[in-house]
Amino acid sequence: MSDADAELRALQSRAYGRDADIGDDPAALRRLEDLESRRQPAPEPATAAPIAPLIDRVPLAVADDSAPPPAPTDPLAQVPDEPAVVPTVALRDRFSPRPRLAWFLAAAAAFLLAIGVTASATALARPIEPGVVATVPVDPDAKWHDVLGERAEGSVIFEDYYGLTFVRSTAFIGPAGPADGCLLAVSTKGLDSATADTGFGGFAMGCPAGGFPATVQFVIDEGYPDALRARFPTGTAMKLTMRGNTVEVRVDR
Repeated sequence: MSDADAELRALQSRAYGRDADIGDDPAALRRLEDLESRRQPAPEPATAAPIAPLIDRVPLAVADDSAPPPAPTDPLAQVPDEPAVVPTVALRDRFSPRPRLAWFLAAAAAFLLAIGVTASATALARPIEPGVVATVPVDPDAKWHDVLGERAEGSVIFEDYYGLTFVRSTAFIGPAGPADGCLLAVSTKGLDSATADTGFGGFAMGCPAGGFPATVQFVIDEGYPDALRARFPTGTAMKLTMRGNTVEVRVDR
């Protein structure tokens, strides 16, 4: 045993033994601490942890107090551009500019429905014209009366209709010109007895205009022939339409 070991044991006996008195001897206590520190084994160096995994898992940030704070930027400018999204086939078909057959059918149905509604509304708003009750043809054997003036080409007299005589005269120039002629309604009795001095007392006259044929219309009163008033009561509206060599008769009671 070396002298140092012997000294250490003596000091330890004074420090840890039954009759320990080293607390009263500061020099001996410092010597004990010195010898014990020499006997303690040197600590083993710690094994360094791998650097790469730590770097991968823990991001390192070094604060630079001398660096100026970043300048404020527009929040909208920081939003990255969204990547272009390619629409799916179903989405492209749904918003395709090429209309489908179903669209055509729906549009056609809506169009026809609108036409029907418009036509119905127009028909309801427009009064229905009475139908034709008679047609009066040209009388090829009728005598042309001098009181009617010179007979121009195309002028004709129609058959008597309940005391009325219809005359088409191309000598009367209307809006459509003399070629189409105008329609004159007169009393048959008055026409037969008329002279150049007395006249024939015509009831009404109408001329064609554009695509509208010559038309005469009036309300029957006491001044019309008895035969006409016997067939149609007083107050009946009558419309005469000349179509070529025929006069169409319509009445509204």
